[in-house]
Amino acid sequence: MKILVFDTETTGLPEARNTSILETEKWPYIVQISWILYDSDVNEVMSIVDYIIKCEVEIPEDSIKIHGISNERAQLHGVSIEKAMNQFDSDLVKADIVLGHNISFDKRVYMVEAIRRRRRQYFTVSGVRKPEYCTMKKLKNYCNIRKTGKNGKTYIKYPTLTELHEKAFGVVPKNAHDSMVDVLICLRCYMSLVHKNDIVESNDKIKNIFKLYNIVN
Repeated sequence: MKILVFDTETTGLPEARNTSILETEKWPYIVQISWILYDSDVNEVMSIVDYIIKCEVEIPEDSIKIHGISNERAQLHGVSIEKAMNQFDSDLVKADIVLGHNISFDKRVYMVEAIRRRRRQYFTVSGVRKPEYCTMKKLKNYCNIRKTGKNGKTYIKYPTLTELHEKAFGVVPKNAHDSMVDVLICLRCYMSLVHKNDIVESNDKIKNIFKLYNIVN
């Protein structure tokens, strides 16, 4: 099975939770996009890509504080969003399933960028939506993090990627909110918890990438 796991960092959030993707002016822009195309049948990385985007709008300070990508860095080291999307779409069409943490947000952000450029999107092909797996929603009960709401009732909250990784492996990962780091953490959690394969232990290439990004010691 070919798994495409992806994540984005953006200039912010949409104006409202239920904002339509057709209202593109109310949506943020992608600042960084990272993805891995992974073949679980042979335990191999087929593609690994990490792009900072030369953003068309100014990145707000509040967003810079989260992901650390300044306007200067984006302009100096970024690529055009079109270049990133061309490569992403090429890998997306090969995937059997799309994976992410809060995937609905990243998917909609990407679709907004496609609409802005009148590009075709490949999450749906011939009217059939490509299968998806959201680690945030699907593994909520596994993490079982209980909170008390304003009404005094207890509920199970959606886990962050950091919380999910800590629950699964007993280690708090470092450098979250770099989209490539989040991609690696997401893929590891999914493969370990759903397919019983810790790819950091079974794949030396992935282990070295984790070390390169200083995610775990």
